[in-house]
Amino acid sequence: MKVQFLLREVEVLRGTVVEEPGQDLPDSTDTLNKSQLDKIVIRAADLDQMFTNTNSSAAEVIDEHLVTWRSLGELQSQNQRLLCIARDLATQLEEHEREEKETAARVSELTLRVETLSGELDVVRMTAREARTETQAVTRQRDMYRALLNRYDIEVSRLEDESMEEKATCESANENAIQLFDSDVPSGPGGKHPAARSSSDGNTNTTNAERLEETLASLDTEFKRYREDKLESDKIYTTTIEQLRKESSEARLLNQKLAAQLDFSHEKLRIMETNISGYKQEITVLREMNARYSTSAAASEAELARLREDLLRTSDKLLEVEVDARHSARQLELARANETRWKQENEALRRQDQMHTQLMHQLEAIQGNLEQRESHDRSLLDRRVSQLEKQLTEAQSAFTEASQSCKTIKQTLEQELELTRQKLADEQAEAERLRTQLTASEQELNELQPKKDAKAVTTSEESNEHVMHEIAMESASRIRELQSEVDGLRMRLDSARQQTEQMRALATEAETRLVETTEENKQLEQRLSQELNENKQSKSWCEFLEAQLDLEKKERQNLVNENIRTTEEAHHMNAELRRELTDLQSDLESVRARCESALQLEAGAKAEIEAHERFAQEAREKYERELALHAQDVEASSLTEARKQADDLKTQLGDLQRHCSAAERKAQAATDELTAQNTQWQSERERLTEKLQQSDKDQSLLQEQLIRLTQQLISLRRVMEHTEEKDSMPSPSSTDAADSSGLGDLKTSEDLMQLVNYLRRQKNIAEASCDATAAENSRLLLRIASLEEQTDHLRTELNRERKASELATETTQRHSELMERVEQLNLVTESNRLLRHERETLRENLTEMENQVSKPPLGHNERDELQRKLRRTEEELQHVQNKLNELRGELEGRIRKFEQDLTEANNSRQDAEKRCSEYSVQCDSLRKDLETRETTVVKLREIGRKYRQETETLRRQLAANQSDESHRQSIEEALTEARADVVNLRADLSVERTQKSQLAADLQDISQIIEELKTNTSFSAIMTSIPTTSSDSMDSVAHSVVGTLRATFTALSTEFDRLHQQAEVQRERLLRLMLIESQLTKALRENTELRSRLTEIHLSQPIRPVQPSVSANSSCVTSMVRKPYWLVVILGIFYVSFRHLECLFVQLTLGLAERFASS
Repeated sequence: MKVQFLLREVEVLRGTVVEEPGQDLPDSTDTLNKSQLDKIVIRAADLDQMFTNTNSSAAEVIDEHLVTWRSLGELQSQNQRLLCIARDLATQLEEHEREEKETAARVSELTLRVETLSGELDVVRMTAREARTETQAVTRQRDMYRALLNRYDIEVSRLEDESMEEKATCESANENAIQLFDSDVPSGPGGKHPAARSSSDGNTNTTNAERLEETLASLDTEFKRYREDKLESDKIYTTTIEQLRKESSEARLLNQKLAAQLDFSHEKLRIMETNISGYKQEITVLREMNARYSTSAAASEAELARLREDLLRTSDKLLEVEVDARHSARQLELARANETRWKQENEALRRQDQMHTQLMHQLEAIQGNLEQRESHDRSLLDRRVSQLEKQLTEAQSAFTEASQSCKTIKQTLEQELELTRQKLADEQAEAERLRTQLTASEQELNELQPKKDAKAVTTSEESNEHVMHEIAMESASRIRELQSEVDGLRMRLDSARQQTEQMRALATEAETRLVETTEENKQLEQRLSQELNENKQSKSWCEFLEAQLDLEKKERQNLVNENIRTTEEAHHMNAELRRELTDLQSDLESVRARCESALQLEAGAKAEIEAHERFAQEAREKYERELALHAQDVEASSLTEARKQADDLKTQLGDLQRHCSAAERKAQAATDELTAQNTQWQSERERLTEKLQQSDKDQSLLQEQLIRLTQQLISLRRVMEHTEEKDSMPSPSSTDAADSSGLGDLKTSEDLMQLVNYLRRQKNIAEASCDATAAENSRLLLRIASLEEQTDHLRTELNRERKASELATETTQRHSELMERVEQLNLVTESNRLLRHERETLRENLTEMENQVSKPPLGHNERDELQRKLRRTEEELQHVQNKLNELRGELEGRIRKFEQDLTEANNSRQDAEKRCSEYSVQCDSLRKDLETRETTVVKLREIGRKYRQETETLRRQLAANQSDESHRQSIEEALTEARADVVNLRADLSVERTQKSQLAADLQDISQIIEELKTNTSFSAIMTSIPTTSSDSMDSVAHSVVGTLRATFTALSTEFDRLHQQAEVQRERLLRLMLIESQLTKALRENTELRSRLTEIHLSQPIRPVQPSVSANSSCVTSMVRKPYWLVVILGIFYVSFRHLECLFVQLTLGLAERFASS
């Protein structure tokens, strides 16, 4: 390799082109030609001959001329030639090595290609096998379909068969070629490798080369064949591939469509997301806008509220102005009419007190009478219950005795029946034995022939006559025995008839007892009806009492109204007094100012001031006396009388409440006793029903046993008839006895059937009467329950009216109190007016005092008088403040009571709503029960019709099949059962009718209650607004009743809401009054502050003029001239402030008066 590398470098340096190994090789075996393969083979052979021959020597390689030389030039030339030969040999070696490498690479490539081709061939074979299996499966299917088509005579073209055969031949040829190729391929490389390895022998090389050529030729031919086969197989595969491509294209199209749809859905989703984001943004924007609008709406609402407040203020001001104008006109009229009205009111109140006492005595007498009646009724009811219990115990004992006797008779009859059955069985066995003997004797007689001699004949006749005589004797004895047995049976039948007669007597006794019980039930019904009438009378009496209570309430309302009037007048007087007090206060303040000025002028005007003080003191004392006397008269006449009236009314209310509570307790005790009695009656009724059910069961068992006995007797009669028909004995006595016995059996069976039918009828009648009594009892219980509900409803209404009256009284009291306050304010204003008048007089006096300034002692006296007035006014103000505090506390307590009353009214309203809902549910349930009962009545009528039809069909069958006695008896049994069912159905119909009548009565009671509510004065306005419907059917009546109840509930709820709204309005008015009172307190506080300031000024001012002055007369004159101006300024300031306070006080009083007038 190194030598090769060096030589290659030398040749490259020389400039020669050296070919790379593997450069001229073909890229693939598909382009190999035969000539190229031949050249490659020859070149390999030459190289094998030249280089791989190990037996050649140096003498063969080196010539003789190579060693010998003649001269140096020849040596040099020879060396050059030898160098050329060495170079040629080196090149040849390199080419040989390169060719070996190329052949080895080619061999490896060929082996790899062969292996790959073999693998591909294996794959192709596998695919071919799979295709064959598929084609075989397809051919099988084809054959199967062809067989099916041939079965159904359908022609099929043969082109498909030929094409499939051609394909099969092509596939077989391809397989053969592939197998040959596989068998020849592995020989190629096996021939090459030994040729490459055996470089010593030339012959082996040539042989190997020939083999290689042959193999290559065979490979070439096989390859050509393989190509042809492959082309054919490729055509087949191309067709399949095209089909697969078409399918894949279709799948791609579908995939593209689906991808497009997915893209479209994705785009839709993106668009939706974008839309959602936009919607979210819009929602946020809308929310912001909503918030802005809400803020703007709140601002607008605040502005509206402000504007409304302004409107209210302006309206209040207008009302105040109007009230001022009206009040000034009414004050004079009220003051004149007060005295005459108070006198008339005193007389009216005395008369009302007398009437009220008389009514209370009447009510107490009525209550005593009612209690006596209740005690008498209770005692009567207890006696009746005890009598009924005794009667029930007697009936139960009689029934138990009858049931025991029936049981004993039943047992004896069963025993006798068993004995007769046994005897009948024995007689039948003997009759059969006799029949067998007779048949045997007849056969023997027939067998005997008259062929014998006369002697034999005579002997045989004698023997036969003897035998017949014996047989006749035996039969006669047997008949006598049977006759005796029949006589015994007749005796037993006679005894059974006697027993049936006894049963009939017992049944008649039971009937009489049932009749007695029915009569007692009727008497009970009459008594209960009488009690109901008494209850109605008591109800009417209660209504009369309620009417009297209403009259008393009206009178009481009139008293309350008069009390309100008196309180209003008192309030007016108080208002006038307050006004006078305010005037006095203002005057006093002005007087204080004047006192200060007078104190300054004290040194020069004492004598005149003392005289004026005496005069003023006398006038004031007179005025104060007059005011005190007037106030005492007013308070003593109005307030005392009003308080006495209020106290009397409160005591009367307390007495009425106590009486009502006592009456309620008595009613509760009566209801408790009624409930206890009802429970006792129900328990006794349940016991009686259980006993009746047991007796019904026992009676049904007796009836079944009697029916069985009749059936057994009928079967015995039939057996006897059959036996008599079969017996051919000519004995007249036996036939007569049989006929008589048969007739007796028929009579006994008919008697028993009649008895059974009679007992069933009696049972059905008793059941019907029991059901009627049970229905009547349930109706009465329902009536009692309805009456209890009515009493509860009336109690609730009374409680409501009581609460309403209490609320009305409280409201009137509050209104009267407020009116009293207004009157007090009016009195204050009147007193202020008088004080103003007095102030004017005092001003006139002051002017006179100022003119007489040189008299100081008069100023001192006036100051003392003013101080006294201030003290009195302060005391009066303190008294007024105490009164205001007391009134405030009373208002708060009344407001609390009003709230409690409102809560109680709400609770009562909820209770009323619950009861109304319960009433509606009960009406719905009653309607449903009516519907179900009507349906049951219709069904029962249909069943009765069916039973009638069945009875008619059975009668027809009886007329057609009179010959068949068994069929007739079964039909008679069916008829009896049908009659019993018809009786039961009639009883059910009667029960349903009673229930229906009961429901109708209940509906009538409800309608009566509604009419009573309409007639009631408190509910007349509510009930008149409810629409009434006139209809005759029960359903329409029930619907109208339910509608009226609902309408009453709605009307009551609306009335309650209206009252609640009125209470709220009154509460708002009270709150406004509280605000006004707070403003008044503020004004009073300001007044006290101003008063304190005045006192401070009064204390501070006298210090200045007391200073010692030792100046001249000129200075005194100037000081006396300057002091009046300073005093006038101070008095003007105080006058303006007092005027402002007076205006505020007047506005407040006007607002209060206007509010009260509007309320």
